[in-house]
Amino acid sequence: MHETTTGLHVLIVEGNPAGAGISADYFSGFRDAAVFQRAGSVEEASAIIGSGNFPDAVIVWFDKADTSLTNEMLRFSDRTPLIGISPFANKTLAASVLENGFSDVIFTEDLNPERLHRSVVLSAEKFSLQKKRSSEQFFRKLFDSNPLPRFIYDVDTLRFLDVNQAAIKAYGYSRAEFLGMTLLDIRPKDEIENFMQALKHNMDLAVGVSYSRHLTKTGGIIDVEVQGSPIDFQGKNARAVNAIDITERRRMEREIQSSENKLKALVHAAGDLIGIMDVNGKLTYTSPNHISITGWQDEELKNHTAKTLIHPEDQEMVSTYYRSIPYHKTVYSEPYRMKCADGNYIWLETIATSALDNPAVEGFVLNSRDITSRIQNQNEIEEINKRLTALSKATSDAIYDFDYESNRITFAGSGYHALIGSKLRNNSADYSFFESALHQEDQQRVIHFMDKAMRSTKKNHFELEYRFLKPDGRYAYILDRFEIIRKNGKAIAKVGAMQD
Repeated sequence: MHETTTGLHVLIVEGNPAGAGISADYFSGFRDAAVFQRAGSVEEASAIIGSGNFPDAVIVWFDKADTSLTNEMLRFSDRTPLIGISPFANKTLAASVLENGFSDVIFTEDLNPERLHRSVVLSAEKFSLQKKRSSEQFFRKLFDSNPLPRFIYDVDTLRFLDVNQAAIKAYGYSRAEFLGMTLLDIRPKDEIENFMQALKHNMDLAVGVSYSRHLTKTGGIIDVEVQGSPIDFQGKNARAVNAIDITERRRMEREIQSSENKLKALVHAAGDLIGIMDVNGKLTYTSPNHISITGWQDEELKNHTAKTLIHPEDQEMVSTYYRSIPYHKTVYSEPYRMKCADGNYIWLETIATSALDNPAVEGFVLNSRDITSRIQNQNEIEEINKRLTALSKATSDAIYDFDYESNRITFAGSGYHALIGSKLRNNSADYSFFESALHQEDQQRVIHFMDKAMRSTKKNHFELEYRFLKPDGRYAYILDRFEIIRKNGKAIAKVGAMQD
């Protein structure tokens, strides 16, 4: 009997001074097997219990005249067993106290050392058992109601010791089937070796997190995030594990990564230069092809503002263009010159779109196209036209220039008036004007000849005769001598003279 009370901590709460004498007389049955502590009021008792060092039992002295002490002590009934001692043998009062939460009530007429000793020991054991059952029930409730698949396994054998309903639903096995399996049974065979290595590492952690793939009963594979922690389960060294299904998250991550890779590939392969500029004119992003087109490295471009890269003669025009971006969703620039890393300039056209309201951008998206070749061609054609204009003043022939890209024919000077019998607006017309004026019998032959001349790789100078309709309905017989102008092997223009 004495061994069962070893280390018991008993708190005596006395609302009546006489209680001290009575209590002391009857604690001899404990001998030296318990530690007693006295409190003269509820406040003192509250301070002791509130310190966290809960007594194994609390003995409360109360009398019939004042039950306030028992009522106030009831707030501690969920932390420690309460035993009442009263000098009044009132069974109704005793029943009320027991019903409200006391473990036992002893009348002083029945009180003796053995009775008090037995009451303290049994009350402490009963309370401990109730707490254990309550704790187990609480654990069971939490375990089963957890929306995440959760299981407990034996660290030594890897066998499942318990699983919750969420795990049963997610994996498709019954509880009985789970309890006959080990962790290896829910792993793909080709991952077991890696799993054992990860398991060994996580065993050393209070809380371990790992990522794995699990097999369901139907053979399906799910991606899971595993969170495990050690637990003493039914006397076994075990671990409790949450298995969070992240299959959908991983699928979305793969799709996002794939989209990002495709976007990077498209940007890298695209001929256009893509950039992002903030409101201060700083470039915060430049596509990889800036290096091959401009020679600038990404970090070098970010050290510049857009303005410092623009040709001095174009800066005012480009600044006006940039200032208008916030007021329009999309704006289109006139051609301008951008400085390259080697000091030379290239011609660009830019489409800018405001994305200030997009948190991922917070700036302006610039889509720029290198039009240097086009500008150079235009400059060459303009130079040719100047020479043609000068030439037309010295001849009665109709000197013309046909631009293959714009599909327009432009006559130099006014010598063509007499030939075709009319004046064209800006001395220019769509090439369909020329084709429609050809005699019906000559039309197919002339168009075929012109196409063949454009595609020829052997010569550039050609002559051709055909009939050309005048506004008065008569046909002029034309000798057309022309030269094909090529750039990098491609025909860009045709320059010629039409003679009546």
